[in-house]
Amino acid sequence: MIRLLLILSIVAVVFAIRYLPFWASLGIALLFLLNLRFLVRYLFTLPFKAKGAVLRGASVRVNDVTSSAAPAREESGAEPPETPERDFYLLDVTITPEPAKGQFRLWEPGDLALVKAGSKAGNDDAEPEGEIENIQVWKDGAFVSDEEYKYEGEQRLRLLAGVQRGVKELSFRYYFEIFGIIKLP
Repeated sequence: MIRLLLILSIVAVVFAIRYLPFWASLGIALLFLLNLRFLVRYLFTLPFKAKGAVLRGASVRVNDVTSSAAPAREESGAEPPETPERDFYLLDVTITPEPAKGQFRLWEPGDLALVKAGSKAGNDDAEPEGEIENIQVWKDGAFVSDEEYKYEGEQRLRLLAGVQRGVKELSFRYYFEIFGIIKLP
């Protein structure tokens, strides 16, 4: 849709310059410039949408959800910033992508975010409902710290998540893709 609008806009500007009076050409060029911000946004988000497509339609199997204590914070001497009250949970989940269709086949658990269940895919304004504090990956029969690796295919993860109080259902967001439902106790 955006590509079609871009092509039509360029054709309209060229047609206007060639065949219309000056004032009409100027008006069409002005309309093109006003729509340029949409074009820039589209071009900027295109690589992120392509990278996130690896988890489009991914499924989430929730193995376990347990309440947890807040992670220990380092004392820096400075006053900590104001943060909303959060409940902490250990989420043991298995994320299974659909078979890869694009050129991106790898995904990073560190790029996952938690959003309100029912958020719309493609909505980069979906507010995070929780923050993932720690990520561990299942490897050789035990959970080990994620070293910010990229993985292909299904992965079992244990996530320490701080979730805003009162939230009972979450989904994962990976760039512009939203998938899975996690019900909290």
